[in-house]
Amino acid sequence: MGNQINKLLSKFKILFVKNKTRIINSIKFSSPIILAIVLLSFISLKLLNNFITAKEETPIKNLSTINWTFGRTDGSIISEKIIFKRDGKIKYSPSYNEVFWKIENGALTLMNGAKQATTVFDKIYKKDGFWVMEGKFLFDKNITHKIIETERSDKKFYFLIITVCILSLSALLHFSGLLKTDKANIFTQTLFLSIFTATLFIYSVDIRTPFNNRTNEWLTGASIKFTNMWIRENPFKLGFGMFFNPDSIEFKDLKSREVYSSYPPGVIIPLYFLGLVKGEVDSNIIMIFNLLNQFLISLTLGLIIFFFLIRINFDYFKSFLLSIIPVTFYLLSPVTLYFHHIVYFSDMAIILPFVLYVLLEVVKDFDNKVLNKIADILSSIVLFYGVFTDYFFVFVALAVYIKKLIFFEFGRNIVTIVKKSFFFALPAIAAALIFIIQVFALGGVKRLVDIFMFRTGLDKNEAADAFFDKFWLGHFKAGYSEILLYLFWFSISIFAAISAYYFAIFLIRKKSVPVNLKKILSLIWIITAPCILQVYFLKNHSTIHFFSILKFAIPIGTVSLLLIWIAIYISVKNDVFNSQKSEFKLFYPLFAVYFIFFSIYIEANYGKFRRFYPPYRDFKLEKFVKNNCDYKDVVFSTFAVINPDPPQYLAAAEKRIYKINSLAEIRNKVEKIDKEYVVNLLIKTDKPPPPDLQYLCDKSENVLQYDEFALYKIFKKTFLDLNDQYVPQ
Repeated sequence: MGNQINKLLSKFKILFVKNKTRIINSIKFSSPIILAIVLLSFISLKLLNNFITAKEETPIKNLSTINWTFGRTDGSIISEKIIFKRDGKIKYSPSYNEVFWKIENGALTLMNGAKQATTVFDKIYKKDGFWVMEGKFLFDKNITHKIIETERSDKKFYFLIITVCILSLSALLHFSGLLKTDKANIFTQTLFLSIFTATLFIYSVDIRTPFNNRTNEWLTGASIKFTNMWIRENPFKLGFGMFFNPDSIEFKDLKSREVYSSYPPGVIIPLYFLGLVKGEVDSNIIMIFNLLNQFLISLTLGLIIFFFLIRINFDYFKSFLLSIIPVTFYLLSPVTLYFHHIVYFSDMAIILPFVLYVLLEVVKDFDNKVLNKIADILSSIVLFYGVFTDYFFVFVALAVYIKKLIFFEFGRNIVTIVKKSFFFALPAIAAALIFIIQVFALGGVKRLVDIFMFRTGLDKNEAADAFFDKFWLGHFKAGYSEILLYLFWFSISIFAAISAYYFAIFLIRKKSVPVNLKKILSLIWIITAPCILQVYFLKNHSTIHFFSILKFAIPIGTVSLLLIWIAIYISVKNDVFNSQKSEFKLFYPLFAVYFIFFSIYIEANYGKFRRFYPPYRDFKLEKFVKNNCDYKDVVFSTFAVINPDPPQYLAAAEKRIYKINSLAEIRNKVEKIDKEYVVNLLIKTDKPPPPDLQYLCDKSENVLQYDEFALYKIFKKTFLDLNDQYVPQ
């Protein structure tokens, strides 16, 4: 029997040797197809799962496969994530009051550590396709708890499988030898990078869906307000300015509406063209545009790393693998998940031009005259738009300019340097001049100067006192975690040490920096320096505003998590880097270990984005005013007020509301208006106004009601007559 088995094995061995090439080629060609079938199968399963989920009558049966956000109906969040484990315990329990759970009479009941019922969720409904449950806190009936479905573990599993398939297909195509040319390799790996980015982006959008109805009252509100002003009034008529106050009869000219000269208006330009399609922009349109920005930024970061690593002699597959690090970080960092969802103004809008500018600098390093010429033209366009959008881009341009001077990219002749410097800076100078002319024309000089003095701290205010504690240990640590704070400053310290060492070597021994190390130090500089320069130059601005940390996701994802480690390796080896060398065969196990730890960190932290969201607001009062008022209306109220800031309320109403307590206050406001106006008095129906205002209501020509609000309209002639007739009681 043993001999027969040996003979059979020998025959198989001979057969394999004879047909080795054919078998290997068959595996090469069939493996991607098999994996593609597996991929499509899992996508089909995902769609089937979504169909089943949509048909769910209650989430009770699948309770343990769902991640929930736990909070109150007032919008406050107690815990970003809780899981109802199958053993009856609550994972990530926020307090002693929520330790165990059970299903009783078809309702979810939370219990404390002593297994006493604390909350019974007797109200179950779906909102935006996600389950929501509400129930009274039994120890305080004034509190109503609320849990919202955020994501499902099985859904996450599908995305993980798709990601594994993408990585596997990329590896198989690389090792199969099917990709013979550089162009084929670049096209294939960038295609996989794009698919990977799109897959992860879809997942990131999915986990944010429960918060689609939220908005940021400051930055997003400003974007909506200014964009709709341009759409309704024509940006040429407005001098492409952004104004605090709306187009309304109580403001006689643009100067009285007060120009918002704190920033250049570049942020509004793409939103304006987007809004022309629908006739206006709202928080949903801004959200979609913001999410698209995040996708493009993430993909661009991946391309920066991919092409840069190719340039310093990494092979295509290794470059692809490392390029997914910044992509993953930018898509799943709590800071980027939040800010690229519902918050949009200059600080968000400037990130895409920033990374595009860096990518173009990487592309220019390739020996291709046509490509370099195109990159030069695009760089000028991006530089102009960047400076016309946010002051941060001045620091980006400065960092790139310093890099070009240090490495003699403008040559060594003084005349040539001056000439090339002028043409380099020309787009930035043009953008700055246009903005300055606009500010002078619209009367915004004083505000611009005051804002500059305040943001830099030159006005001696105390906002930036203890800057390191407030910004780095406050904002940065809260957004990115303590680990990344240390890692970021470690990478900066190592960069400074390596740069100082080679500069000293150059001065003492006249020994040049290794070519690839020079390239990587240059890239680290132009990514990192602008972020640090800006926050220190505009200390007060950075200290006050949490959103000023967003830009640091770029150097963290590219430098701290990746480039600095390659720089360390190259500086230690001190030679021309080549990832194909025998000593670099440890790359794959090292990358596998690194990626596992990186994934563990992302998994543990990405869900923290939920804590940043503000409570939901329906803006029903503001919408009521917008739908029933036009240019001639001047709106007063006994209970409500809408000022220019926060801008979201003015963006929703498109009218100022002046809070008053007497007829005399209305008279003082409208007495200087020469044109025909309509006085609008907004009151709550359950709260009668003072006698003189009640008299005004009784004489009104028109009354509009919605919910608990009533809007009384009185024309100018009637109002003036009433002023003469009214006698205080």
